Amino acid sequence: MLPAPCSLLPAPRPLLPTMRALLIHQAFVSPAEAGGTRHYEFARRCVSEGHDIAIVASDLSYLTGQRIEGARGCVTEQNLDGLRVLRAYTYPALHRSFVWRVVSYLSFMMSSVWAGLGAGKVDVVMGTSPPIFQAVSAWVVSVLRRRPFLLEIRDLWPDFAIGLGVLQNRLLIRMSRWLERFLYAHADHLLVNSPAYREHLLNQGVADQRITTIPNGVDPDMFDPSAK
Repeated sequence: MLPAPCSLLPAPRPLLPTMRALLIHQAFVSPAEAGGTRHYEFARRCVSEGHDIAIVASDLSYLTGQRIEGARGCVTEQNLDGLRVLRAYTYPALHRSFVWRVVSYLSFMMSSVWAGLGAGKVDVVMGTSPPIFQAVSAWVVSVLRRRPFLLEIRDLWPDFAIGLGVLQNRLLIRMSRWLERFLYAHADHLLVNSPAYREHLLNQGVADQRITTIPNGVDPDMFDPSAK
């Protein structure tokens, strides 16, 4: 899935030839893996336009729960088709239960902060949700590194968890709603992949000029009509 060019990212600071971005995304995958490749394509497009981007991702496959080959210790650096990927340790409990999945999310939240702080120079820190915990990681890194925080909303959390009946505890729902509002308020800018999500943010009191829509798309050059 191919997003629009990186021209929608915040403008580079004066005298800097490129934008140096840090993306924190637990379930980041390449085209060789099952799953959405929005951020792989996003990063490749950024690099092709002269920007530098580092990705902090889990050292576990999000779909299988298995450790990524070669991952060791707290952070493992990987070169993926020219992209710098920092694989942060994640507790292997994604598919046990909802509670254990949250434990896995929290473990990545902590290790990804460590990886983000050691990722080298950056001009902007980008978090993506869901899961919302990695967006918290990005906010923490942006505060500690004193860099702008760019928040991407790809699905509405906690709304979808509540709608599916996964999240039912009233206290947890209130806490989740608070966390959602906190991140919206502290993001320097927000990205969404759906016009409906833009409307949701507007209803939450987010100013229109703080929201950019970058929908999912398709690059036709990736497909060969003559292939079987």
